[in-house]
Amino acid sequence: MTVRRRSSSLLVLAALLILGGCSHRIVLDRRRFDGEIAASDANASKIRVYVSKRLKVTYKIPRNGGVVVDTDIHLSGRRQLLHRIVGRNTRGKLIAVEQRAGRSLVHVAFDDRCSAKRCAFAFVASEDGARFSLAEVPELPPATLAVSARDRGLTRGLRPGFLHHLGEPLQVYRAARRRRGLLTVDLEVVEHVPPRRVRFRIEDGARPERPETPPRRVIGRAKDQE
Repeated sequence: MTVRRRSSSLLVLAALLILGGCSHRIVLDRRRFDGEIAASDANASKIRVYVSKRLKVTYKIPRNGGVVVDTDIHLSGRRQLLHRIVGRNTRGKLIAVEQRAGRSLVHVAFDDRCSAKRCAFAFVASEDGARFSLAEVPELPPATLAVSARDRGLTRGLRPGFLHHLGEPLQVYRAARRRRGLLTVDLEVVEHVPPRRVRFRIEDGARPERPETPPRRVIGRAKDQE
């Protein structure tokens, strides 16, 4: 059987392999805040943020008192409770940025109808600038409120406290955990990774011959020959 060979000259083909981009969520720190949000008010209005943990605020309303609800809050009438739930996939927009006690404080609205600070959540920058943690939640007087977050299948109650030391000017909502430190609800942003272009080469030359397959060995008892 004759084997047909190609020309010995090499044909080099250059191609571009475009790897699709991806996106993932990262914690909003002070460096990204200064570079993308604080630099321009127009950029701040376009940025969408998320919470790192599922957040729930419960308002307990006195039976002889009433509150005015102008945000998306789920009502439970039997126990006079109002629940405000912010899921991890709920998009929030920045409506105000201010400085308080030398720290950046951002007000985030997780409802399209909210455009004022009184219905927004406030997140303050940590001392090391590594994150923005929940510091204030909307109030509905005369109702008392309780804040909780979902952490690995468990609901943990959050209370105001200091994040690192008692000398901090502002408190954040936190919960103590035994082995993984304090639990806080932090802001996250979506980071888009641009597609990469990888150059590769295809060489077209002599077609290699297929190696011969060695014969198989049959293992078994040989028949006796007379």
